[in-house]
Amino acid sequence: GVWMLADRRLRKWNENGWTQDWGDAPSGPAPLLKLVECRSGALLGTTSERGLFLIFDERKFVQFGRSTGFAADWVMDVEEDREGNLWAGTGGNGLAMIRESNVQILAPPDAWQGRAVLSVCFARDQALWAGTEGVGLYRFRDGEWANFSGAAGLANAYLWSLAQDKSGELWTGSYGGGLFVFRGDHF
Repeated sequence: GVWMLADRRLRKWNENGWTQDWGDAPSGPAPLLKLVECRSGALLGTTSERGLFLIFDERKFVQFGRSTGFAADWVMDVEEDREGNLWAGTGGNGLAMIRESNVQILAPPDAWQGRAVLSVCFARDQALWAGTEGVGLYRFRDGEWANFSGAAGLANAYLWSLAQDKSGELWTGSYGGGLFVFRGDHF
């Protein structure tokens, strides 16, 4: 099925119609920028002003934002990794990892050059990729950071989306600069 937020109501649709209705979204009037269903069945919802919501059902949720001690209120992207950790791309505070027992911030030595993390993707080779607001793409693999920008073939360093296809190729979509695919060590 597909989760949707319309008229502030959070519902799930499949080929048989509406299968779940969780009522009003906990984010209130703040729109959910992205919805991700975790393996547990909980939903993750990102906002640009109220942080990240972990929604368990129509009545139970946890909010991660500055008011709760989280790194940021602007969360653009969130993904769940193979171990159940949550990774959130934040505006101003980089990439945050949320585990059941703690929150850990992960950042390259240049601290994202002070820019927001807009997109996140885990590759099959165990690399973590993060697209940024203006300074290209970062890869974290085997404890090492690498930055890919204009010299690596990216004509636009504002990278809003990342995905790996079935053949293992990494794709990134930029703001106004088109779509790029990573081949070898170049886009």
